[in-house]
Amino acid sequence: MPFYPNEVIQQLKAQADISLVIQQFIPLKKSGNGRFVGMCPFHDDHSPSMSVNPTLGIYKCFACGAGGDVFKFVQEHEKIDFNGAVEWVANFVGFPLPNFASKESAEVTEERAMVRKLNELACEWFEQQLALSPKALEYLAKRNISESTRREFHIGYAPDGREGFIGYAARNGFSPRDCVKAGLATEKKNGGIADKFRDRLMIAIQNQSGIVVAFGGRDLAPKQEGFERPKYMNSPDTALYNKSDILFGLNHSRSSIAKENAVIIVEGYFDLISLYQGGVTNVVAASGTALTETHASILSRYAKTAYLVFDGDAAGRKATLRSLEIVLPKGIAPRIFALSRPDGTKIDPDNFVNERGADAFRAE
Repeated sequence: MPFYPNEVIQQLKAQADISLVIQQFIPLKKSGNGRFVGMCPFHDDHSPSMSVNPTLGIYKCFACGAGGDVFKFVQEHEKIDFNGAVEWVANFVGFPLPNFASKESAEVTEERAMVRKLNELACEWFEQQLALSPKALEYLAKRNISESTRREFHIGYAPDGREGFIGYAARNGFSPRDCVKAGLATEKKNGGIADKFRDRLMIAIQNQSGIVVAFGGRDLAPKQEGFERPKYMNSPDTALYNKSDILFGLNHSRSSIAKENAVIIVEGYFDLISLYQGGVTNVVAASGTALTETHASILSRYAKTAYLVFDGDAAGRKATLRSLEIVLPKGIAPRIFALSRPDGTKIDPDNFVNERGADAFRAE
């Protein structure tokens, strides 16, 4: 675990405007003398009881007594440890934290930074390519995904071609080998390197701070007899990404989950996206893997109840049983429910919302 010296903490605190940080979570209003007031998120506040003083870098609720500096607020609101709060604030401010992690070499640190930059470049390129692909846009229209949702979840398109992204990355200073390290290209048996994602709708996978760490790709290629491509392809683990640690959509939904004290866990990217677009926002999905103990530990910071919504097939039932074993020891009470059409056939959340609407899902 990294240890950040006090001088680093103080430098970061000096650069972080506590009012801007807090406004990422709750609305604030100016109250004179350079101070702000807002509804305290740490108790059932019915009037603006919390005062924020950017000059002193502190907040204080005069109803429940909660108070402290910028790190304390992020730590308490996001249910994370002090180091996590420091890293969250540093990421928000753009403050480069020195690496004091005993197990992380300078080479790994450098690779993580490279992968992050390359992911950001890929995300922009995929979104640009989406605008140029009638097929991909038509697919999203059929799934009733709005333009604002596309932008919010950074949905893009990877065109069919061996070196489309590799070439774009090269023009921006990244080598094909960099693309392999970032999980955006694959090395062939003959030694050549090609784009990993081809003719796929691309969904950005973000961590809790909103940083793009990986991608999920939905196949859009026409079916060929005797050759079947996987419907979904996900980024491999990289220096920046471990699928066992990431819950898709949590960066969007964590405030809603905490407010509801309950989380809806679904299987697929579009299950989450369709629910979120319909106003059911306390939802997450495992990122290309089964639910893990790390996932459950993260969710236990925000919710005491988990609604498990998996497919009704054998694999879905198996995943549900496994998830029960994982969330129960973390103090989360699980609730299982399967969705179905009026004729009784099982249906996934994405199709359910598209066929019957988000209100019908809530009624379930």
